[in-house]
Amino acid sequence: MAGWVARAIGRGAIVGELHLSLIEEFRQRGISIPYPQTEVRLIGGGT
Repeated sequence: MAGWVARAIGRGAIVGELHLSLIEEFRQRGISIPYPQTEVRLIGGGT
């Protein structure tokens, strides 16, 4: 997510508060975002 703030002073606090609000809203609505998964395959040279 991206946003724009007119003044750089306090930007971090505003962005942090926005993220926390989104997380809380997602939890209330039962929305979860899964962590990305990685599959690793080893080819050849068996033991």
